[in-house]
Amino acid sequence: MTRKILMMLVACSLVACATVNKNPDKIILQSGVPLSTISVSEDNSGPRDFMRLTVAGETTSDTTLYYSVIWFDGAGMRINTTLSKPTRADLTQDMPFYWTAVAPNANAHTYKILVADRPIEQ
Repeated sequence: MTRKILMMLVACSLVACATVNKNPDKIILQSGVPLSTISVSEDNSGPRDFMRLTVAGETTSDTTLYYSVIWFDGAGMRINTTLSKPTRADLTQDMPFYWTAVAPNANAHTYKILVADRPIEQ
């Protein structure tokens, strides 16, 4: 029973993420990053209205990627935070991945997601 519920949740999340790609201009991929798909969905209903992101995708090969979310306020100014530090992700070919990020404060209105095949310098 638990396995069926888990499989249904995974299937539902895959369908939801596959259909959400509202902000492709907010994802910056380094040239040569082996992704077959990537999408991002936003949710502003979290605690204290902090923006939450879910990034989903698949790679075309076993790889290590680095990603970072840069947050901006309503005036377009970067919000400096330790939450924007680059994160390493070891990925397996053709296996879906999911990354989540939460805005550092309620003033965050937009973002950029950087994805590279080597450590990101900021």
